[in-house]
Amino acid sequence: MAVEYQGCHLVIPVTERAFYQFTFLQMLLAMETPDACGPKVTVPHVSVWYLGKANQDEARRVVEAARGAAHLLKGEQLTIGGWGTFEGETGVLYWRVEHSTRLREFRRRLEEELPMGTNLPFNPHLTLVEKVESEEGKKFLNNPPADVRAIIERQRITFPIGYLALWAKNKKRNPSSPTQRLALIEV
Repeated sequence: MAVEYQGCHLVIPVTERAFYQFTFLQMLLAMETPDACGPKVTVPHVSVWYLGKANQDEARRVVEAARGAAHLLKGEQLTIGGWGTFEGETGVLYWRVEHSTRLREFRRRLEEELPMGTNLPFNPHLTLVEKVESEEGKKFLNNPPADVRAIIERQRITFPIGYLALWAKNKKRNPSSPTQRLALIEV
């Protein structure tokens, strides 16, 4: 029987130092608005390619395409700083990844080779807050107080891209912790 994955995506996990800054920002936001952190992002990452539902063959094709283009990211560093929200969507606040020509070229190669995946515009980021439901929380995200915005803007970090990971959810495998790593790709 073929395995069907949910929430399958190719990501760049962040380094330990970036993880601590990310956690600091989430704690700050949690103190400001009770529901501001929604479901926790367990491992901070930059999504590069989102498939959503995928079978084993589709996951394998993403890994092959990523391995074939990984050389484009060798020696590349990402800088993260500033904040943003998705246009027209409330309930999501993210930490922005600054422009990276090589990351965009990597993404373009994936788009050329892979017929499946999302048609969303590529907007590299780390989600700080997601799925906020209350009106108070949404108001906070759409217009954070100046002091909170200033703290988020000052938090900047640069880290090397060491590897890519293909993650997916398979609730049949482990219902309490369904996210699993399907592949690790060194750059």
